[in-house]
Amino acid sequence: NTMIVTKPRMTMNSFYQINCQYKRGCIHIESDTEYDFRKFFSFQDNDISNSKFKIARGGKFLDLIPFNTSLHFAVSDKMRNIIVENHINGIDFFPIRIDNSVDIWGIMPTSAAGKIENLERLNNLEDETIEFNTSSWDGSDIFYLQDTLCLICTPKVKDILEYNKITNISFTPCIGMLY
Repeated sequence: NTMIVTKPRMTMNSFYQINCQYKRGCIHIESDTEYDFRKFFSFQDNDISNSKFKIARGGKFLDLIPFNTSLHFAVSDKMRNIIVENHINGIDFFPIRIDNSVDIWGIMPTSAAGKIENLERLNNLEDETIEFNTSSWDGSDIFYLQDTLCLICTPKVKDILEYNKITNISFTPCIGMLY
């Protein structure tokens, strides 16, 4: 009796990392509350969702609004409304008040997938594309990768945001693998 060993069947799906472009002159916001700049906010972070924000620099309001001292970003009313009206799931929002008006929304992903599978190869500049195992993905339209600030979306979300001409945003392809 001979046992035949085959490689596990792999399937690939295309996804996109949502990136803030940091366009010249765009506003950057700053919180008066300390927060963990390595993690996304959650509903347990009452301090950040109740804190006061100010414009740290810049003058142009764009649709993705970077935080001044971290890789976090907030979104405009326009972008939030597009996400809500299109029933895009996996993300929630908290109001960011500047001068008592709410035109900016903090983002809280409510869905996560596993870790980056090729992190070492990315760090060594051997790979250019993030890979993750889709068996840990719950099918949400937007989600983050475990232990990162990588916000990932499906092609449907990318198409909707591009169609609506969201500003200060770019998309980097990434690969979801099912092992």
